[in-house]
Amino acid sequence: MTLHVKRRMSAAAVPALLVEWLKDDGLPFDIEVRTGRRRQGVRQLVFTITGTTQEDVTAKVQALEHTIANLNH
Repeated sequence: MTLHVKRRMSAAAVPALLVEWLKDDGLPFDIEVRTGRRRQGVRQLVFTITGTTQEDVTAKVQALEHTIANLNH
């Protein structure tokens, strides 16, 4: 069984380099990114995280959040 979780983030909060890596399959986790709709005038990115267990998906979400936080500093 495969789980899919979608997370939305403001495009301004996500480094452009990370978005390019994810679009080009440059990172080693099962995460896809696409541009979503604007919410309250802010462009959104939609991340789809895929895993085989809830723990797997949770670890990938944490890795994504950690990567974004470290690239923003």
